[in-house]
Amino acid sequence: MKALTPSRLWAGLALLLVALCGAWVAHLLRWPLANVLGPLVFVAIFQMLGGRTLPIQTLRRRFVAVLAVFLGAGFTPELVQTLPHWWPSVLGMLVLVPLTALSGFALFYLGFRMDAATAWYAAIPGGLMEMSIYGEQEGGDPAAIALIHLMRVISMIVSIPLAFSLFLDLGPRGAGAGLGLTAAAAHWSDWLWYAVLVFVAPWVGQRLRLPAGAFLGPMILSCLVFGLGWASAAPPLWILVMTQIVLGAGLGQRFDRSTLATFAANFWRSMALSVVTVSLSVAMALFVGLASHQPWAVLFLAFAPGGLAEMSLLAVSLQVEPVFVSGHHVVRIIAAVLVGTALFALVKRLVGGGPGPSSQQ
Repeated sequence: MKALTPSRLWAGLALLLVALCGAWVAHLLRWPLANVLGPLVFVAIFQMLGGRTLPIQTLRRRFVAVLAVFLGAGFTPELVQTLPHWWPSVLGMLVLVPLTALSGFALFYLGFRMDAATAWYAAIPGGLMEMSIYGEQEGGDPAAIALIHLMRVISMIVSIPLAFSLFLDLGPRGAGAGLGLTAAAAHWSDWLWYAVLVFVAPWVGQRLRLPAGAFLGPMILSCLVFGLGWASAAPPLWILVMTQIVLGAGLGQRFDRSTLATFAANFWRSMALSVVTVSLSVAMALFVGLASHQPWAVLFLAFAPGGLAEMSLLAVSLQVEPVFVSGHHVVRIIAAVLVGTALFALVKRLVGGGPGPSSQQ
């Protein structure tokens, strides 16, 4: 652990104050998903104006595991009986991932004249870190790839709650809405399971080389623990509020003054990609809805290409079938890694590795 120097202390206090003020203002303004969006926006603006906050990416990864515990708490025997009915939407996701990647690649390569590696790995609806690493290995621009993916995730968690609040009546949205969480007090044995799920399960998931292992490991084990009745109560809901604030502030910390130079160009690229991917997600949700018992809103949230943890958090906060949504985003991440890396060899043979044709005139 790093020593708690005065500069780190001030940076930690700055982060705490900015994040809490962001959440408070967001609640005053009645923003959807206020505990996430408020800290995200305030921390991002603070850092882009030159402020310094204590890095919390390691802490953020720990709270991703906490989110997995809440998702597992909604895994019931009744839910297990519905799993065989998921096949239309899972099949739809397996079609949607390569379709989204190819559409986004055409947009970036032909429209924005990006090089093939950057265009391809920025377009794949997969994890930010994984796609940045793969893109850099192929000669792409990892900073551009990361920023485009980050803006894609943020655009989803900003626009979707707003759209849901304007056009859909989802009923009350308490902190634990949609999870089936009760106010039952956790037993001491439950707290032992929480500790295992948060501190041990992420390590297991990464050792097993699971995609997004720090999230998928705790989620799988959490579903097992709650589904078998080994844990009887979910963590207190104030922990979910803390999780929302930490995840929002952690996303906000991705922005600083160094992002300003390329922010405008990559912002518009990401917004154009978001329009394409959301359109495809809407179409797929409508199509799969014809063969599925799930309502359109649930299918759209399962297909919308945000981050795995962030879309799961949206599902929790909007009371929209959290386990169903997170399960489909796990499928998306796996498909993105497998399909994305396998198809790039073919893409590279077809177009070469240079920039789009309009820049070669």
